[in-house]
Amino acid sequence: MVRYQPGANMGYRKPARHFKLSFEDEEYNGLEVIVKSLTIGKLLEVSSLTPDPDSPNQDVEATEKLLHIFADNLVSWNLEDEDGNPYPANYEGVKAQDDVPFVLRMANAWLEGMAGLNSNLEKTSNSSENTVSLPMETL
Repeated sequence: MVRYQPGANMGYRKPARHFKLSFEDEEYNGLEVIVKSLTIGKLLEVSSLTPDPDSPNQDVEATEKLLHIFADNLVSWNLEDEDGNPYPANYEGVKAQDDVPFVLRMANAWLEGMAGLNSNLEKTSNSSENTVSLPMETL
């Protein structure tokens, strides 16, 4: 039972949600990416920007804006260059990638997972974790 207590701190601070994208396919096996959740307003704004990863020649401005938003919310990744140097988890690290469809797939999976739109979304045994096609889980 919840009771009102005069003078008690009545504010609630919801903890930030993070999503973990981990790759299980042979080419990207072992890659892990952690990205923060967006506000509903920002999610609605970027959902109209989501390009098709197989058609990277779409609106360059929309793609750039999506990649900026993705990079701004990128918490960490274990992505390294061919010499073993880590790419920074920021826009510079995103721009350093040479595989546009790969980066767009990460961004699209992140957005779909937040919106609950991915048809491959499965609940794992831990109800706070979700898995999508890459898969991605809520931390």
